Amino acid sequence: MKRNDDATQEKNEDKTPKKHRGKKVLAVILVILAVIIVMAALGGNSSKPSSEPFDPANYQQVDYAKVAKTPDDYKNQKLYFVGSVAQVIEGSNETDVRLATDVSGYDDMVYVKIDNSVLGDNHLQEGQALGVYGTCTGQYHYTSALGVDVAIPGMVADQLDENVETPQQQMVDKVQALFDGASFDKTDKGYGMYEYTATIANATDQNLSNVSVIFGFYDESGTRVDETYVSASSWAAGENAVFDAPATTDAAQVKAEVQAFQIGDDYYSAK
Repeated sequence: MKRNDDATQEKNEDKTPKKHRGKKVLAVILVILAVIIVMAALGGNSSKPSSEPFDPANYQQVDYAKVAKTPDDYKNQKLYFVGSVAQVIEGSNETDVRLATDVSGYDDMVYVKIDNSVLGDNHLQEGQALGVYGTCTGQYHYTSALGVDVAIPGMVADQLDENVETPQQQMVDKVQALFDGASFDKTDKGYGMYEYTATIANATDQNLSNVSVIFGFYDESGTRVDETYVSASSWAAGENAVFDAPATTDAAQVKAEVQAFQIGDDYYSAK
């Protein structure tokens, strides 16, 4: 009877390692499957640009709000966005950028993946203007510094344009254009005093505030001989505003230079 017990114990001991080996094999298989799944997921987020010949005419500039509302509807479509670089994340094979397309420079973000073959030896800088021709990848998720999941439209860049202006500077140019087309009336107030007045319509679609402008006064030879500051506390879209300034100069020409203004809480400054 003792020999039978010993034999049974030996059999049990022989079976135990086999059971452990089976668990190890299953664990290895699960790890391999997990790696395959991760690699497949990464392949779907490749930063490789389109292999088609580049033609800017094939890319459409769509309002950000439309893309952000239903980003998957624009998946695989060729789009073009202009914005200010809010963040740069450089990797060994690609550079990721959060591009702010709103005039404030902080909102309406697009997550752009840029392959090294597109970027070359260049290094993008935060705050610089950037135009991106790329293929929309639908909605892109990332985790913010505060640990919050953020979802914004994603793109893979096909071509970059660094010779563009930021949306902020474009807005400054629009306001400057209002003054460039203005005519100034000069009134002789006597005693060597003059008043220069211009009535200008706010043809932008934005309500402006704290508008600061310099009036430069030029003589007949085109030399700038004097200047003065003019301001408006509020200037609603479509509204006419009177800008007037006293001076001691009998100028042949007046040129206005926009210095700064606000749209809501956002501050804009000329270069």
